[in-house]
Amino acid sequence: LLIVGPGRSGKSSLACALWRAGGALLTDDVTLLDLATAAARPGPRRIALRDGSASLLGDDLWRRITVARSSTPTGEGWCFHPADVDGRAVPRATRVVAVIFLERSGRPALAPAELSPIVPARAVLALLPYLIAQRAIDPGDVIRRVAPLAEHVAAFDLARGPLDAMAAQ
Repeated sequence: LLIVGPGRSGKSSLACALWRAGGALLTDDVTLLDLATAAARPGPRRIALRDGSASLLGDDLWRRITVARSSTPTGEGWCFHPADVDGRAVPRATRVVAVIFLERSGRPALAPAELSPIVPARAVLALLPYLIAQRAIDPGDVIRRVAPLAEHVAAFDLARGPLDAMAAQ
């Protein structure tokens, strides 16, 4: 899953809840994405979580994060490498099968933790602010480059709600 949203929308918390449930955690904040093939590669940084995520992740996982050899405290929480916490190797690449938008501008009102599909054209427009390429390339060209991803990968809005309910969706 590619989880997209503005700062403090819960992207890292949702990703860690999915990780806690058995999913792999590839990267945080920066993903290198091949728009034609939907292949995602991790960005060059550790995962960053705020202290408020401790209660969401549970005491055991939070303790493992804080004692992992690559973990570093920050002013707001911890940075860490997931492989140092769970022992699983981070895949070099994976295929994105869905894009999840948290707090997408202009989305319809949704019930807590409700998942709602987004049509490809709206998904293309919603992805534009998150693409570094959109700053350096003609907007029409960026839309043409993003269109194949939106046509072949499902996109959804996910409303804020209890973290476990969001992860279940």
